[in-house]
Amino acid sequence: MPAAWKTIEGIVIETLRDACTQYGLPCPALDGDTCPMRDIRGLDSLHCVEIIVDIAALLPIDTDNSVFWTESGSLRTIQQVAKHLASKQRSP
Repeated sequence: MPAAWKTIEGIVIETLRDACTQYGLPCPALDGDTCPMRDIRGLDSLHCVEIIVDIAALLPIDTDNSVFWTESGSLRTIQQVAKHLASKQRSP
């Protein structure tokens, strides 16, 4: 059964916290309204690609390059990221 977006949101938050520690970035309080690309100082697109790989290792999802931003370039909040990932889940 696919994970609910709220469960995915928790996974995204934990993965972002781990990434901040790994990359030595300051980690603000993270919640669904946090916009990682705007609110985590020093987070860049390369970090995001690595974070997407980490999330994909935890969830059966088909990832794409538009996880942290939309195809038009708008930045996504963690809640929007989670809902986007929920829509990309593969059936078991």
